[in-house]
Amino acid sequence: MKKKLESTDCPLCNSGRRTNFLTGKDYLYSLESFVIAKCLHCGALYTNPRVIENEIGAYYQNDYKPFLAKTVKSTALGKLRSAIGSMLGGSQNILLKVLSAHKVETVLDVGAGSGQLLEVFANRGISGVGVELNHQCVQSIRKRGLECYEGDLENSMQELSGHCFDAVVMIHVFEHLYSPIEVLRFAEQLLSPNGILYIEVPDAASLEAQLFKGYWRGYELPRHILHYNKSMIEDLLNKNGFMIIETNNVSLPSSLVESVGFLMFKSNKMPEWMYYCLFYFWKVFQFLLKPLIGTSSIAITASKLKALDER
Repeated sequence: MKKKLESTDCPLCNSGRRTNFLTGKDYLYSLESFVIAKCLHCGALYTNPRVIENEIGAYYQNDYKPFLAKTVKSTALGKLRSAIGSMLGGSQNILLKVLSAHKVETVLDVGAGSGQLLEVFANRGISGVGVELNHQCVQSIRKRGLECYEGDLENSMQELSGHCFDAVVMIHVFEHLYSPIEVLRFAEQLLSPNGILYIEVPDAASLEAQLFKGYWRGYELPRHILHYNKSMIEDLLNKNGFMIIETNNVSLPSSLVESVGFLMFKSNKMPEWMYYCLFYFWKVFQFLLKPLIGTSSIAITASKLKALDER
């Protein structure tokens, strides 16, 4: 599967000064090895060399999780899983609380995937619009009567020019971007004066990342181009038209469990029964495990600097 690779300077500061940080593999599909570099100027972690942008699509297969619509199986086990998931909550609950606190009525979901969030928004009376690169996902979303544009945010800007959103949301999308600074500029243009930007990314400074190193699920090579931590993404937002409102630590049981799977099974995936046993054990006992293991992701809410100047 190995596609053409390109060596690149730091995507955030353009410095060519770097050192190799670690080597990991694409444990989801190809088992190919990739290197993460650390910028010696700004400290950013980025995949280098990376797959060139017009060939990275080969590393997103049809069974890639964000592309799969989540359905509740009619079996007793399926219903139990759904009930436990709803009861114990997760990152989606944090997002919905933020949207509610800021009285958000219109949302742009960048990287809409299967359209699950768009459905959640619709069920809560929030007007949602999606942008998604995967053609099959876009078709599926549209068949459900939801609005979604095909392509990346830059390609969709002309069609979106008549829109003004209370929130732009990127859930585990920002780390996939080759040009994050440009995307932030587009997002700023599409936000209403008092609109908010909500970004959730894996936390490369987390204890989980330090423990698992190249086996950490959050690196997801080669699909993740940049590997953020709290100070790195806050600095990026502050330099590109946004001011941080709040930062939340987010627990993702799947990140921990899949990291364990990568470490234990290497080239083979963890058996499904083992995955769900570990997943729901973490869910149920997260109040005990969080202080020991910490969280794997960070969610940042930011406002436009222009809005603050006008207040």
